[in-house]
Order: sequence, then structure tokens, then C-alpha cells
Amino acid sequence: IQKAIEVNQDIYITRYNVAMSDTDYMKFNAKYSPLLNAQGGLSSINNPELLYSESGKKNDTLGASASLSKFFSSGTTVSAGVAHKYSKYDTGYGQNLKINNPEIFASIEQELLKNAFGYSDRKQEKIIKNEVQSQRDAYIYSISMIALDVLTDYWNVVIAQNHLDNSRVMLRETRKVRKIVAERVELGLSEKFEINYWTSLEATSKASVKQAEQNYRNCMRKFFRAINVDKAITLQEKVVLSDKLPSINTEAAIKAAFDKRADYLSAVRSLDNAKLSLQINENYSLPSLKMSMSASSMDYNSDSAGNAYSNTTGMKYYSYEAMLGMSYPLDDTSQKADERNAGYMVEQAKQSLEMTRRVVKDDVTTSIENISTGYELYVDSKEARKQAELYYANMLTTMKRGRVAASSVRDALDSLINSREMELQKLVAYNISLIAFEVSKNELLETYNIDINNYIPKNQ
Repeated sequence: IQKAIEVNQDIYITRYNVAMSDTDYMKFNAKYSPLLNAQGGLSSINNPELLYSESGKKNDTLGASASLSKFFSSGTTVSAGVAHKYSKYDTGYGQNLKINNPEIFASIEQELLKNAFGYSDRKQEKIIKNEVQSQRDAYIYSISMIALDVLTDYWNVVIAQNHLDNSRVMLRETRKVRKIVAERVELGLSEKFEINYWTSLEATSKASVKQAEQNYRNCMRKFFRAINVDKAITLQEKVVLSDKLPSINTEAAIKAAFDKRADYLSAVRSLDNAKLSLQINENYSLPSLKMSMSASSMDYNSDSAGNAYSNTTGMKYYSYEAMLGMSYPLDDTSQKADERNAGYMVEQAKQSLEMTRRVVKDDVTTSIENISTGYELYVDSKEARKQAELYYANMLTTMKRGRVAASSVRDALDSLINSREMELQKLVAYNISLIAFEVSKNELLETYNIDINNYIPKNQ
């Protein structure tokens, strides 16, 4: 599992999906970022003589301004800035003026009813947080499922290795029995055609070994691809399977699943989001009542820039404005539909949560039962294999004494090989049930002491 998380390509891609799961939240918070505006420019105007008395002969102007605005989670918008214009003014009547026109300004706007002091925005932020966390949990859970697929490939190697071992045993024992049959033919105790039969079985066993070797190489190759490694395919890889029965507390396991299962937590958050959405839509039924205030100070001075700024900052020539405005759509059927649907979605989310609760509880309970049943089946198959080994050994000894037919020995050998393969299949199935139990609680990574956060890309 550790190797798969480190190098499996599907998991590698998913790790970046986890890192990007907070994108919507970051985009939502972008509206709270300060906004800087700055601009500058120049202009030059030459007027005809008829306009000298009104606009002068020539006016060259150089201007610049800068402002900073920010929207807060309280629903408040604040902005402030400075501007300055410097003009060279030729009146056309022999008088040239150098005019400084500085200005400072600030404004504030606040919503008082609909989305009052950021009421709806804060709930929308909570909705997005829940969605982001659910998406992150789903991606991490998918990593566990990919790791389980890798384990499945690992177990397929186990089965393929066992099948290869048994094929070799079948070949070895077939040769042993053929040799015994040949000795009996020489002694006149068996017919010659029995040699042909066992020679045929030996050839079939050789073919089975070759096929088993290729199947094992194929399984190993697929497993190495899953863990993204390049190495020579050999028949010496070792595998480890558990044959111990753990002690399990069913109630504690179900509680752990409710605390950690991605699907259950997502259903809880979906209900929370549905309730928040209903509150938002109820708030949207209110009128929009906005209060705004603005103030500014400026000077238009031909004496000096110093005097102009002194008068401006001293608020010698100021202006201010306060406004209160309301808007309210009458019979807003769109808002009514949204509010109605939000109420229905709360009921749907409640039912979905109860369904998910039942699914999670049943999954955990079934997983625990599968562990118990799987272990019993493994123990029974292990005993069956032991008895098959004793039966075959006794049959072989009896055949050497000429007291049993070779065909009966073949049946005993088939029974032995089948019991060996069945034992491993039951052991693998038991191990699958152990891992499925961890997955049912979403504790697979925790069980193997893997902190997935250590593998999630961080912001550079």
C-alpha cells in the first residue's frame, strides 16, 4: 500500500486532485481581496479664439489617480483614493497659470436587510467549505480504493504462484506414479496401455506448468505496473497473508464508520448545506436596503502645490453625501420557487442521510460477518487439505503394494491439488474481507499508519 501511494500513477494523479479540491473556496474568497486601481494620463487642448473667454487659448493637463477598495464579509464595501491634476493654462489674454488640483475621497456602502452585514455570504462560504471538504474526502477515499486494487493485483500474484507450485507438484507426482506403473508393467501386474495413459498425463502436466509460469509472469508484470516499477520478472517473489482472526467490536466499528466514511460525512454536509441554502433563500425574500456615504476634499490652486495639498488635507473645501436606497421586486416568482425548492431539498437531504446511515451500518456489519465466515471457510479448507495429503500418501503407498488401481491414485492426486488451491483461495478471500472491513470504516490508510497529507502537493 505504501509503495502504491508513493508511485502508482493513478494515485499520483488523484493526489493532485486532492490538492486542487479547495479551488472553489479560493475563488469564492477572491471577492474579499483588496482591489487597487491606478491610472495616469495627459491631455492638450487648443481652442479657437471665440472660446478664449470661456476655455482659454490652451490647456495642457497631466493627471494621475490611485484608489483602493475592499469588500468585507460583513457585506461592507469601503473605498478610498487620491487624485491630482496639474495644468498649464494659457488664457489667451497674456496670462499663464499653473494650476494644481489635488483630491482625496472615501466611500462606504452597507446592505442592511437582504444579505445584511454579510448574512448570506457567510452561509454561502460555509456551503462551499462543506462541498470542498466532501470533494477532498471523496478523492482520498478513491486513493484507498486504488490501493485496494493494487492489493488485488498482489493477491492475484499469490494465487498465480500457488497455481504454479501446484502444477509442479502435479507434474512431479504424475511422474512418480508413472514410474510405479512402469515397474508394475515389468512385473506383469499392469497392462502396457496404462503407461500410455500416464505418459499422456505427464505431457499434460508439463503443458500446465508452462502455462502457469506464463500466467505468473503476467500477474507479476501487472502488479509491477500498478506500483510503477521496472524490474526483471522472476518467479521468486514472496508474499505474506494473514491467517489470524482479529477481535472486533461491532458497535465501535460502526461508530468509527459514521465518523470517517466519506459518503456518510458527505450526506451530513449535504443536509447542512440544504438548511443553509433555505436560510439564504428566505433572506433573499427581504427588500434590498442599502446605505452609502461618501466624502471628498479638493483644492484648485494656482499659487503652489503646497498650498493646494494643505487645503485639501485640511478639508477646507470638502463635500459629503449620504444616501439610503431600497429596491424590492413585487411578486418575485423566481425567488418564491427557489425558496420552495430549498425547503424540499432539506427533506430530500434528510432522507438521503438516513439511507446512507443504513448503508454504512449494513456495510460494516456485513464486513464483520464476512470476516467470521471467511475465517471459518479457511479453517475448513485447511483441514480438507491436510486430509487430502494423508489420503494421497496412503493411496500411493497402497498402490505400490498392488492393492489399488492407478486411476484411484490419480483421483486422490486431483483431490490434493484442488484442496491446496482451495485453501489458498479461501485464505486470500479471508484477507480480502479484512481489507474490505477497513475500507468499510474508511480506515485503510490509518490502519497501515499512512498519513496521506504527506503525499499531497503543497503550494509552492
